[in-house]
Amino acid sequence: MRSFHTSPHILAALSLTVLLTLFTSACGSTTDRMAAARPTQVPATEGTTAIARPTQASATGGSINAATAIARPTEAPAATVVPTTVPPTATREPLRALVVKASGFGQKGKSFSYGVVIENPNTAASLEGAALQLVAYDEAGTMLGTEDSTIPLIPPGATIHFGGSTFIDTDAPVSRVEVQVTDEGTAKAATPEQIPPFSVSAISFRENAIGQHVSGIVSNPFAAPLTNLYVGVVVYDSAEKIIGGGFTFLDFLLPEGKSPFVTSVTVNGTPARIEVSPILSTLTLWGQRDKEKMPPLTMIEQGGSLNGSQIGYGIIVENPHTTQALTGSKYTIAAYANDGTVLSVESGYFGLILPGSKAVRAGTLYIDSDGVSPDRVEAIIFPGSLENAEGKLAFSIEGATFVTGSYTSKTTGQIVNPYDKKVKNVQVNAILRDATGKIIGGGAAYSDTIPAKGKAAIEISVAVSGEVATTELYANEAGITSIGDK
Repeated sequence: MRSFHTSPHILAALSLTVLLTLFTSACGSTTDRMAAARPTQVPATEGTTAIARPTQASATGGSINAATAIARPTEAPAATVVPTTVPPTATREPLRALVVKASGFGQKGKSFSYGVVIENPNTAASLEGAALQLVAYDEAGTMLGTEDSTIPLIPPGATIHFGGSTFIDTDAPVSRVEVQVTDEGTAKAATPEQIPPFSVSAISFRENAIGQHVSGIVSNPFAAPLTNLYVGVVVYDSAEKIIGGGFTFLDFLLPEGKSPFVTSVTVNGTPARIEVSPILSTLTLWGQRDKEKMPPLTMIEQGGSLNGSQIGYGIIVENPHTTQALTGSKYTIAAYANDGTVLSVESGYFGLILPGSKAVRAGTLYIDSDGVSPDRVEAIIFPGSLENAEGKLAFSIEGATFVTGSYTSKTTGQIVNPYDKKVKNVQVNAILRDATGKIIGGGAAYSDTIPAKGKAAIEISVAVSGEVATTELYANEAGITSIGDK
């Protein structure tokens, strides 16, 4: 039997049954944890914690073309007050089996994607740890490959759209797929009000020379921060046939916040409807924490400017804690068209942020939409964990300079090592400003070895648009930084 070559991030989050078992045994029922994270009432206004205001990008040329018109999924029902107890009938209903309502696929050469629609018909019980197996066949009925997945949580009464992509280790075209539920999972008493669906807006399909993509914005119905949320995509044609799918992971969702996504899909035919289902992954559950345990992280400034198909951006944050450093803080930055369509997304980590200090992340967003010019860029930030700052010292920069080249532009400077030991792989970010102080470009790189109490040159390629008046370089310890011989 031939098997699919599954990409690493599928293996990392969709087949971790052991991890799910460890999590639920150590931390209790997934259903209970998510129900406890549900807000007790709908907030009057959306939370603004760590959500930055959009900064206008300086677009140069090009007109905004409407993305392919796609039917939107039905909006999630309005949230209601959460009952303090599960209705008695929840434990008395006979348990009904999961229903595979539809499946289909898209294929281009060895690239293969699929979509599966699964219903939990139990309105008074969630199902934890359900397992699926997809089998692909050629026209002669020969099995071409299999794919096994575990779904950590299917809410009560929910219909989810589960998408995936992989490669087939054969040149034979797939003729059909079959999907079966191999494990129903564990039933836990719950109601739809306790575990409401995620909602998704601004869903769009785009196809150009680079490939096929689906984008959108996911809203978090829970009053808890979430990380590594699986987002499944299923694409239909006008005959309601599934013609492809895909998936991605959201790095984070703020409590009752929103995060953008863009994911590659493989689609056969013309999309007429797209369904998107954010689903808790095992990594989401493993990294979940309470809102009250999120340390503060302040957005100071953000911005970017368009240069051809690139946006050079910069994000500046500050750790307001006066005695402890922040580590593992994240950011997501996206470019949007004027109709709200997500054009490009990038996520990453800030380096170590010392007490009362600022940190910077800069880089390049690539716009893959032919003829569509971004209207704005917008960043959101997610605080990491506090840690002891004892013994930690700040790096400094000397001689920051902007250099225009024949093909690319760059910034140069000298990193000053405050330690009496050699240091490797320091994160260095460049921000470029115009005469008004507006951020018009950025870039990032890692240093080579910096001698003890010495200096080392750094060179960073940057994307920039406009006349540069000020060049800034910021150096921070990162996860891969080594100090001394370690």
